[in-house]
Order: sequence, then structure tokens, then C-alpha cells
Amino acid sequence: VSTQSTGGQLQRREDWQERLKLLLTKRTEGEGTYADSPPPPLPPAKERTALRVLSLFDGITTGLVALKELGFQIECYVSSEVDEDSIKVSKIHHPEVTHIGGIENLSPEQIAELGPFDLVIGGSPCNDLSTVNPARKGIYEGTGRLFFEYFRILTYVQQSQRDSGKPLFWLFENVVSMSQADKTTISRFLQNNPAVIDAKHVSCMSRARYFWGNLPGMKRLIKPRKEDRLTLQACLENNCDRVARYEKINCITTKSTSIKQLKGRYYPVYVNGTEGDSLWCTEIERIFGLEPHYTDVANMTRSSRQRLLGKAWSVPVLKHLFSPLEDYFICNTDSSADSSLANTDSSLAKADSSLANADSSLANTDSSLANTDSSLANTDSSHTNADSSLAKADNSLANADIRLANTDSCLANTDSSLANAS
Repeated sequence: VSTQSTGGQLQRREDWQERLKLLLTKRTEGEGTYADSPPPPLPPAKERTALRVLSLFDGITTGLVALKELGFQIECYVSSEVDEDSIKVSKIHHPEVTHIGGIENLSPEQIAELGPFDLVIGGSPCNDLSTVNPARKGIYEGTGRLFFEYFRILTYVQQSQRDSGKPLFWLFENVVSMSQADKTTISRFLQNNPAVIDAKHVSCMSRARYFWGNLPGMKRLIKPRKEDRLTLQACLENNCDRVARYEKINCITTKSTSIKQLKGRYYPVYVNGTEGDSLWCTEIERIFGLEPHYTDVANMTRSSRQRLLGKAWSVPVLKHLFSPLEDYFICNTDSSADSSLANTDSSLAKADSSLANADSSLANTDSSLANTDSSLANTDSSHTNADSSLAKADNSLANADIRLANTDSCLANTDSSLANAS
């Protein structure tokens, strides 16, 4: 945009990222060549099974992280990855994963032996597809051609399971900054138009990506979960005098310079109120939705850890995409709900028993009070009888006194008679 205040010079719009996303979204919607396939019918709850996953270009296994956090029961997770550092991270955190090496060496026989699968996911390297890279080679050269390896494996899986009667879900991801020609090629092979999803809606980082696939509800509105960290400050280490300079930050890539904001001029964190600082690795991990120290293995350097994270998927975005599969596969949220209901019933039964015990206690108390009243009445009667006995005793004593007085009088008369006789 050019204005008089800028002296006629071109200046970047403040909302250029939003405008770019809108442009890319309109292009995607405008293609209109490939109709979205309707979601498969929901299986009865008793027929749901654990997930069998094939992850191509698996990286640091963020796909499994998202599935575990959603509570899915995983029967097997097969990982195709060639980066040694990524494999080390995966083995440390997920020892149950089966590692099968590079995608280019996979054969139909291996796929048949490893399968069947319920979910195939992957995102081929983007460095030769992104227009940010001036030396990019495009989709037919360099790492760009690895997309066709994903397509090859997906086709093998689809063909081998065509008669299984079970739905096969799949997902492919790549950057929105690719050329229109490359995006059209991917859409044509996959027979699918991509959804544009930006991680900034569920994290503090802007990271717009194309997602092709047949997951239910892929193009629905993305909403944050209560556990999502939506601001940079929520991702910083506590008690270290670190204050976020920005609420949201730009996309973090494999390059260390991507940490700086506004064309690489400003670090995103204030330290002690003034000094600027880069993001710590634990903070970057939180931004991607991972636990702190997730990549802290094998004495890897800071740059090595950022290189792994810069190629990773955003876990909150994956949770948004995978969550509709809860209606198709065994998920612990179902058993948790059943357990909660059982606990509620048990609590109600205990409450009823307590009330019955309380009623019994009240009845016993009433009986005790009645017995006490009866005892008091008997005591009062005893007191009355005692008073009567005392009165009779007093009367007897009075009569005794009278008799003694009469006796004394007789003795006196006797003495008088003896005196007269003398």
C-alpha cells in the first residue's frame, strides 16, 4: 500500500498475513473440481477397534502425541523416517513405535505385511515447495518429488484394503506458500481440495498449512481447547523474569533467525524488563503443544532441537483434525464417561445406604428417648412412694411418742400410789 505519509513508497499492510490466507482460501474454494467425500457411516460402539496408524515422514512423532492426548487406543503405530535425531526423540518417548526407515524403500509386500491400517498421515519436506526458498526446485525435483512417494504408499494401502469393509482415513500436509501449480498438482493426484488451517487459532504461533484428506469435518471452524496455550506469555518459563513482547508470534522454522519478529529485528521476550532474549527450547516445545524437554535427548544442541521442532506439526492443530475419529475408534473418553456414570451410580447407592442408616439411627434415638421418658416416669413414681413411706414413718414415730408419754404417766401414777401406801 502507498500513501502520502510514506512519500509514495510501498509499505507492507499490517494485515498482510490475513489477506494472504484469504487469497489462498479463495483459490482453494474456487477450484471446485473435487467434491468432498461424505464421511463413512458410524460403526456401533461395540464394533469400534483400536487405531492402526501408518505415519510417513513421521519426524518427532507428533501425530502419536496428538492421538494419545485425545485418548485413542493405539494398536500399532508404524513410522517411516530417515532423520536420525528425529528417530532418537521418537524412541525415547514412544518405545512402542515400529520404525521402518525411508519411504522410498517401502514395497507393496511390506505394506501388506505391516497392515491393515486405519489412518495414513504424512507431510513431505517443504523446502523445495515453499516460495520462501528462492532456490526451490518444485514438486518434480529435489525433496519436492517425495510427495509422489506419499501418493504411492497411500495408493498401495487403499488397494490392499479395498475389500476390507472398513474405512481408511488419510491426511497429507504442506505449506501454503507453495506455488499455485504445485498445489494444483497435489490436489489433482489426491483428488481432493485442501483445507487451510492456521495454528494461531489454537496456539500463539501463526503457522498456516494446507491439509488434504478425508477426515470428517476437516473444514469446520477451528476452536481452541481449554488446555491450549493461546498467548506467548503462557508458553514462557515461570519465575525467570521473562515477559512476552508480543501476544502472537510468526511461524518458527528450522532457522534460528525465525525466532526474531518483524523482519528479524526484535527478540520476542523481555528479560528483567528491558533486555531482549530469544525463546528457550522448552518454550518452543510448549508453542508446538509438546511437553517441555520433549526434544532434550542425546545431548542435542539448541540449533538441532529447533531444527526438529521447525519441521514438526502443531499438536493442537492435529487434535482438531483427529478429534472426529472418536466416533469411529476406541477412545478412552468413552470409557471415562462410562466410568463416571458407574461412579455416579455407586455414589448414589452409597448415599441411599447412608440415608437408610440415618433413618435407622433416628428410630433408635426415638426408642431411646421413649425408654428414657418411661424411666423418668418410674423414677417419679418411686419418689412419690418414698415420700408416702416417709410420711407413714413420721406418723409411726408420732404414735410411738404418744405411747411413751402414756407410759411415763402410768409410771408417775404408780410412784404416787406406792407413796400413799407407805
